[in-house]
Amino acid sequence: MLLVRAVNILFVVAFLSGVLSSCAPSNPRNWLNPAPTKLEWPRPPEQPRIRFLRAIETGGGFSSLESASGRFLSWLTGSEGVRFLFVSPYGVAADGFGKVWVADAGLQTVLSFDFVKHDFSHFNSADGFLFRSPVGLAYDESSAKLYVSDSVLKKVFSFDADGRYLSSIDYPFERPAGLTVDQHGNLYVVDVVKGAVFSFDPSGELLQVFEGGQLPEFRFNLPSNVAVDAEGQVYVVDSMNFRVEVFSPDGRSKGLIGQLGDVAGSFARPRGVAVDSEGHIYVADAAFGNVQIFSSDGTLLLYFGKSGEETGEFSLPAGICIDRDDRIYVVDAFNKRIQIFQYLPDQQ
Repeated sequence: MLLVRAVNILFVVAFLSGVLSSCAPSNPRNWLNPAPTKLEWPRPPEQPRIRFLRAIETGGGFSSLESASGRFLSWLTGSEGVRFLFVSPYGVAADGFGKVWVADAGLQTVLSFDFVKHDFSHFNSADGFLFRSPVGLAYDESSAKLYVSDSVLKKVFSFDADGRYLSSIDYPFERPAGLTVDQHGNLYVVDVVKGAVFSFDPSGELLQVFEGGQLPEFRFNLPSNVAVDAEGQVYVVDSMNFRVEVFSPDGRSKGLIGQLGDVAGSFARPRGVAVDSEGHIYVADAAFGNVQIFSSDGTLLLYFGKSGEETGEFSLPAGICIDRDDRIYVVDAFNKRIQIFQYLPDQQ
């Protein structure tokens, strides 16, 4: 059954790839332009800090593909009326130049969108393995490598920017999930089952292991995602402890952000984490349906989004990443889309 499903998925995604290539408009709207309707946070008269740009959803944002992708994904999933390109998206990565990758565990594939060239592609295998549950993504701009974690295969793979397999990390993971890369090209891998984060140098050699504080009450409890800032500080989403733990570059615990609660500044189901160029920490919360932004000392600065289906709203937000120009990509998992926002610094 697994082989049949894998073949079905290959056929579906190959079909969508062909349709995207052949039916794309010759002059698509510049992907960097904001949406026609301005949506910003906080609301006036406060100075805006976050602006909605666009979404990747049905047909990858190409309206002419909605019926085609819907018919074939309905056939794949067995559900009538399915009109989304994604099935179960989780991880997201971007190169900052219009290329976006999305890991979809439901499709068992990684989808690649180039909104400058208007190209679509996909890949769903590595080193002789078909993906089973690709979840984590991280892009290393310095080496143009894309890393993919598969939680079922218990492996982390690297690819070039075009999806060609390069290598695997030689380590006995149990359930690798969130990934990130620092400015030196070192890779960080969250292992949910082992309750630890492992860092590797660009050659794949193990550098450090992060396990939370030394006391039992500070050990990770199902960590899920990780981010690193420009100074090398490491931020780990400690999901079932309902917080983000901050580490120095040498692995010392520096403090905690958030706690269990139902008010702004606390967490209920923290998922993705990312850091912008000014060191602000963004945490997606699947239960709150929003993204909270904290200062480097853990002070809540702002949150955007709420539970819902409209533009700027989320249903089970998951992975999040921020590119070189502070564009924020949020996986809106249950709404089966990626929403893209822009951080607005003071001069704007």
